Amino acid sequence: MNYDYYKTFIALAQTKNFSTTAKKLNISQSTVSNRIKELEKYIGSSLLYRTNKTVGLTIAGEEFLPYCKRMILIEEEGMAVLNNLKYKDSIKLGSVHSAYDGHIKRTVKDFLKKHDDVSIKILINHSDKLLEFLVDEIIDIAIVSYVPTSNKYTTIHTLCDDIILVAKNTCDFKDEIYAHELKTMKLIYADWSDSFEEWLRHLTGGQMNYQIYIDQVNEVFDFVHEGFGYAFVLSSMAEKYFKIGSLKK
Repeated sequence: MNYDYYKTFIALAQTKNFSTTAKKLNISQSTVSNRIKELEKYIGSSLLYRTNKTVGLTIAGEEFLPYCKRMILIEEEGMAVLNNLKYKDSIKLGSVHSAYDGHIKRTVKDFLKKHDDVSIKILINHSDKLLEFLVDEIIDIAIVSYVPTSNKYTTIHTLCDDIILVAKNTCDFKDEIYAHELKTMKLIYADWSDSFEEWLRHLTGGQMNYQIYIDQVNEVFDFVHEGFGYAFVLSSMAEKYFKIGSLKK
């Protein structure tokens, strides 16, 4: 099946509108419709349902979408391999955002300064997605936030960092907090691992009063600086803010 058909289906799943998808891909609306029809014929299932104003995914469409995205990634990875033949070697690295921002970025820069004949591809995503990429050989190495249970992977303990509670460095926020106070504090909650959430729920008796939930850890700092509440972050990510005095732990 043509690469463009998968790409069109992914775009339509995002926009939920044929006209918007056509504009996004710079093709005609009839081309979008024809590609979807051909893809449904090829798959043997209806992928979409239509209402007066929007388009939605059928159960088959919901199931097929993540595999479709992975097929696109695999094809793009194949093209990237061919384009990187001029380099002596290549590394395909995946990392969770917290580890990348606090550790991996600096390591990659230092490595490239010593090895300008090596190309590096970096994918930043959640741990479960990175493990999927590893199985599909989209990446060679995955830096994840938990130890996978599957024996498909060789696991090495690489990084160690402290998770700390931070707040804006003003008198409006406490310098010392007890565990039982977490139940009533306004938390800016970042998407860490399941084990961390389980620990936090145990600590608070299952009561978490987070006003803001963000699935990218580095984005919490903007809200903390604006004084929206407290947040659990990696010590390495917050260190630069401690140095300039904008945050406290």
